[in-house]
Amino acid sequence: MSSLLVTTTTSAERSQRLSLAATLVPAATPPTIRYLMAPLSFFAASCGARCHTWYSFGGISWAQAGRTGDHMPRTAIFSDIDGTLLDSAHQVTPRTRAAIDAVQRVGVPFVIVTARGISGTYPLLEQQGITCTVVTYSGGVILDEARNVIHHHGLTRAQAQEVVDFAEAEHLPMTWSAYSFEDWVAPDASDPRLIAEERIVMAEAREGTIASIERDEVQKILCLCTQGETAMVERRLKERFPEFAIAVSSETLIEVMPAGSSKAGAVRTLCELWDLDPADAIAFGDNYNDLPMLEAVGRGYLMGNAPVELLAAASLVAPDNDHDGVARVLESLGLAPGTDGAGSI
Repeated sequence: MSSLLVTTTTSAERSQRLSLAATLVPAATPPTIRYLMAPLSFFAASCGARCHTWYSFGGISWAQAGRTGDHMPRTAIFSDIDGTLLDSAHQVTPRTRAAIDAVQRVGVPFVIVTARGISGTYPLLEQQGITCTVVTYSGGVILDEARNVIHHHGLTRAQAQEVVDFAEAEHLPMTWSAYSFEDWVAPDASDPRLIAEERIVMAEAREGTIASIERDEVQKILCLCTQGETAMVERRLKERFPEFAIAVSSETLIEVMPAGSSKAGAVRTLCELWDLDPADAIAFGDNYNDLPMLEAVGRGYLMGNAPVELLAAASLVAPDNDHDGVARVLESLGLAPGTDGAGSI
């Protein structure tokens, strides 16, 4: 099903619009629908129209705007990295990479939304050849495709110091690290919990204190907990700091951020920037800190490898991260070409 929003253009633009006809129906459109839509798209382009073509597949609405005028794509895809986009070997599979390429080719924004810091995100994206808008620190810093910062907020150094002082005074079974833009600082570079995190994100923290952070904005305190102690540490932190946003991001990691900082908040910020209704967006995640993001969009998919207690309450579940869950959902929705008989999940 489709509808066209058409505004007239000058005759000088008409020949340029002709070249857009082929792109007004995305390559990922099912063949039968593509065949039916092509004449209408060609007619609109050849008549000098600036077209914004809407489609509905699998219950969602999206559009390919041809990158003309003020029109923007009418959907966006937001994806967590660890446990979602990456498989258990911390790689983006060829099938998932192909799905990302497919949605970007038709002008649909693909957005990374991660708890990782800036220095732990871009080496991975460079390795995989992915260029896109990136949300880091679970919403603390948003960067566009050219890596320009378009939104940021965080704790003050004084607030961050309060968290650290409390954890140390109470002898909580954890170590901490703090992030301020591209700076990542930790008190003990030899702590095995920190080293394990460094290996995952392919970045190194510098040894230092909160006071050594140059800028008075700390996007996140990351609490690296001893195995089995995460729930207790989370409870103690929430009791002491109800004014902060505190979320579990893995079995051993807790994020402490300013109130209002969340992946869901970042999704809403970008949707507003792009004049997009979040109800038309899609999101993927696998853990507790992803839940608000999944609830903020029209289609929020929990990965099949998520904690069992989350899966029990989930309404939309994707295959797990070791079986191309993100790609298979995008294929099933007609947003990416299927492989190996894909088309259903």
